[in-house]
Amino acid sequence: MNRLRILGGLVLAVAAAVILASVSACTEGGDGNDGEAAVDDALLDADYSTDNMVLPAADATVFFAVLFNNYKLGPLPYPWSTGNHGASRTTVVQLGGIHDKAMLIAGGILSGEYSDNFYVFKPIGENVAVSWDMFAKSSTTAYGVRIYSQIATEAWMERDIDGHFKLYRWPYGEYVDCGYTSAGAWVNVTIIFDYTTKTEHLLLNGQATSCMNMAIGGGYPIFEIEFIDWSAEGYGGLVAIDNLIARRPG
Repeated sequence: MNRLRILGGLVLAVAAAVILASVSACTEGGDGNDGEAAVDDALLDADYSTDNMVLPAADATVFFAVLFNNYKLGPLPYPWSTGNHGASRTTVVQLGGIHDKAMLIAGGILSGEYSDNFYVFKPIGENVAVSWDMFAKSSTTAYGVRIYSQIATEAWMERDIDGHFKLYRWPYGEYVDCGYTSAGAWVNVTIIFDYTTKTEHLLLNGQATSCMNMAIGGGYPIFEIEFIDWSAEGYGGLVAIDNLIARRPG
């Protein structure tokens, strides 16, 4: 009888270990294969040796910084909120090089297979520069970025299928072409909110564009940013986002 009890205990212990290992693999991303599955050869073979990120000055106030390097591979975790539709998906992937890990948005090719990804932060009602690095797989990769207050859309941007990055002009209901962004290369995008003058200014790779001194959407403290794949318009695409930082300008 004692031998049977001992044998039974060993079986239960082994079964428990197997279950725990399975749960751990699911919650921690396992060996990262789930995250890497969303990356195709064109993205993995890209040159990540250069980086156009505009680093904050040593004494600058950083309101928040999302570098993704401390994220586990696989589904985008909290505090992000993700809505994937159809074949679209958003994952944290290992890229290597300077960018290490990044967020990858892969949109489906059918209309309605879009992906929207929200990041909520403590409201910022003073002058602030929000920047991120983006890597579009092809010239026709289209995606959008919106920055919200709790009352209005404060900035509305998109990279169109012609490769140009655009900023919505309030209150005229039109987009202004800020400049061309190359596919297959990292591009740093920075939008500066000046609450003193109620204006916003968009820079590409740290350089001023034609989208300067434009009116802020509502002029209220920002608290949320959204990255959207535009496959809802029937395109689809692959875009990587990294180094999302909000800091005091200057």
